[in-house]
Amino acid sequence: MVRVFAMDCERVQINKYESRLYRVTVVNEKYNCVMDRHIKPVPDNRHPSCRRQYSSAEPVEEVVLALKKIIKEEDVLVGFYVQKDLHDMGMSHSNVRDMAPYNALLVSAIIYFSKSKS
Repeated sequence: MVRVFAMDCERVQINKYESRLYRVTVVNEKYNCVMDRHIKPVPDNRHPSCRRQYSSAEPVEEVVLALKKIIKEEDVLVGFYVQKDLHDMGMSHSNVRDMAPYNALLVSAIIYFSKSKS
């Protein structure tokens, strides 16, 4: 049976031009959260002093393994810029529905949320 999952990844801004994955959240077709993990920052030569203040943060490799246990190859993965998020985690999925290319959805969301704040 094919299942549908939605994934959203949050990022932390490293500098003016660069961000890194910080959090991965996945919900199923019944809107139940099936995964919510924090990714431990990996220090490098440009950013050697990444703080590891969140004890629940895990290495990206562990998050990817957990994600692969949940989402099988035949399952559908939906989200906004999902391909970029998967790429940043070093993985791919063959059945992705990425909402980023659909400007009409983005415009609709902007209109909806701007009305809800007024």
